[in-house]
Amino acid sequence: GYGDNNDDDSTAYSSVASSVASSVSAIDLILDKLEQRRGFKFFQAAISIWAIVAVAKNLGVGKHVYLDPADEVEKEAHGLRLSHEAGDRPRFALVRPFARSDVETLLKSFELWDSARPCGNYKTEWNLEDYTVYGDRYAEDEHPIVDLVISFSGKSGDIEGYDTLSTIQELFDARNGWGGCFSEFVSFEAGINPEDDIYDHQPIQTNPHWVNGPNEQFRKNYRFIKNKGYASMIMMESDVQPQVDGWLDLALSEVKRNQPFAVLGSKYSGNSWDNFREEIPTALLDHINGNAIYNTTHPLLEKMVNELEKEKNTIFNAIPFDYRMSQMWTEGSKGIPSDFPFKSMIDPATGNPVVLDPKMNTFRQWYEEYGNEQPIKQAHVIENYGATNFLPQQVEGVPLVHGKGLYIPNDPNLHKITLVITDWQMDRANQLLEALDNNDHP
Repeated sequence: GYGDNNDDDSTAYSSVASSVASSVSAIDLILDKLEQRRGFKFFQAAISIWAIVAVAKNLGVGKHVYLDPADEVEKEAHGLRLSHEAGDRPRFALVRPFARSDVETLLKSFELWDSARPCGNYKTEWNLEDYTVYGDRYAEDEHPIVDLVISFSGKSGDIEGYDTLSTIQELFDARNGWGGCFSEFVSFEAGINPEDDIYDHQPIQTNPHWVNGPNEQFRKNYRFIKNKGYASMIMMESDVQPQVDGWLDLALSEVKRNQPFAVLGSKYSGNSWDNFREEIPTALLDHINGNAIYNTTHPLLEKMVNELEKEKNTIFNAIPFDYRMSQMWTEGSKGIPSDFPFKSMIDPATGNPVVLDPKMNTFRQWYEEYGNEQPIKQAHVIENYGATNFLPQQVEGVPLVHGKGLYIPNDPNLHKITLVITDWQMDRANQLLEALDNNDHP
């Protein structure tokens, strides 16, 4: 790491008051709906008792957003990992961000954690060779403590977000922190207004706010994690699929081997770019997908997030945060100016096509200061397929896969499928069939 961070958060008393206010706000809304729709005022007493119990439970040490990682680890903490005191062991946060549109996908994704466990019993189940494929094994007394942080993009008064956080905490408690892999459950509301919480690919070429939701949530996640004193933030969106037992252990082993770094993650592994790869900007080819490990103690990452925060009300915010960070580093390390990717978009500030302000001098200074240590590194524990369709055999044995398009191969014994081709020019059908035979495709 690069030194200690000071936690200048609000006092515990204001945190408790905020938690109570959040819970009461959701409860009041439920009561109002019951009275308006059915007149069931006699339910108020029962719901009030439920509310008191729920609030009291939620104010337990280390159970919600108000966790202070510097606090002493509870003696009855989950599982093998926390059977002894934390000492000087680093504390990491595995962050799972979601918006209202991601609720179903996020909840379903946790089903995979029962079949592909986050960690193995690293005393007995994993051999040293299992770790050295990806990185270096932590000794037991230095193994990082990992908390599970669920980040909701909206506000605490949102009932759907509140219910989702509560459901995941119940899963966490029922599975003993997924078999002792995690220390604490932490929930965080980014507080983005609904009208600003936008992630819509349809107007990607014309609306500069199309990706504002994920961009703002990332910036707020980073600030929350850093201010709480976590050494690293492991971002894992709802479409990241674990495939093997011990995927968290393997990710941590890559952290140990690759230190020091600012960002450790994966480039695009799919084949959608194969036919025009030479036309793709270098910053996009080299960009590390947002599902990555962020070293919050590294000064380069702090500089990058500071820059994202400065750009949040400018046309730069139309660029996804992970691609924008790659542009910064590409400018500094290779001297290639950043290209605005959406040619049809009009800059609201000028009414003209977008021309990005040059910032190469700033980014060059970053490279001169940190370039020798290669702070942006590629991980092997995760592969990024994005929206590309892929088959299981393409990712067999990969611990973590980011992607939306996993398909099961057709079984010809179950389904007979006939391909019909209409040919409008001689030999076109033969050319198509030959191409299909010679290419790897779903």
